[in-house]
Amino acid sequence: MLAIAALATTGCGKKTPECNAVVEVVNGFAAASKEPEAADAKARASTLRRTADADDKAARELAALKTTLPDLGKASVKLRTAFAAHAKASRDLAALLEKLPDAAAQKALEAKIASARETMDVAEHQLSVHCEDDAKRCEPF
Repeated sequence: MLAIAALATTGCGKKTPECNAVVEVVNGFAAASKEPEAADAKARASTLRRTADADDKAARELAALKTTLPDLGKASVKLRTAFAAHAKASRDLAALLEKLPDAAAQKALEAKIASARETMDVAEHQLSVHCEDDAKRCEPF
């Protein structure tokens, strides 16, 4: 997942500050969830649990934001849903890794995590386009 750049435009209505607030939460998650790949199953399980905790924190922070713009609100809900799905899939995989499951079960859960990441990527892209469109309209000529 790539971090989204905050908008530098100021004084352009409420859209830019609201977009920046959502972007800050997403970027905070990206920073908190960056960890090197663990070598063994138990260490990977621990890493997945920390990532799931970062997902939960980001979802709570997004829920606490008061967005007044409908499109931004929809993007925020999509991101919260994706963070929640990613957290659950990460915890499920962590539990299986601790029990050293068969390869098929592990692959199925890794696919579930990948799907949740794709959903986040789509929601982040929609957020980025939504916020960047506002920045372009606000740029001085």
